[in-house]
Amino acid sequence: MTEILCNLEKGTMRAAVDGVELARYTHPTPSERKDPEKRIIPGPIGLFRHGGGASEYKDVYVEANPKEDVLITVRIPAAPQEAKPLEPAAHPDSRPGEGMRARSLSAPTVAH
Repeated sequence: MTEILCNLEKGTMRAAVDGVELARYTHPTPSERKDPEKRIIPGPIGLFRHGGGASEYKDVYVEANPKEDVLITVRIPAAPQEAKPLEPAAHPDSRPGEGMRARSLSAPTVAH
């Protein structure tokens, strides 16, 4: 099961798959509505596939203007994390300013 939660006013998108939050994004200019290079505006929802073969979608639900900023399928909410900037790769053969590595944001592991 996949869940996507978007908030136009905050410019945020959060995604969860099988009860685990996997992605968070915050648009750099969430209040911009006119500049076509920076704006985000309401629009259609598109479902698509990557690669060959057939795709099926079932049990698709859309909740307009959810009252809470909560992923309802997530079993254990992730602690709030701030996006980290890209940093130079720490490869022994790399030179300063060459290559970039993104830090991944993952939910904390909880032992049961």
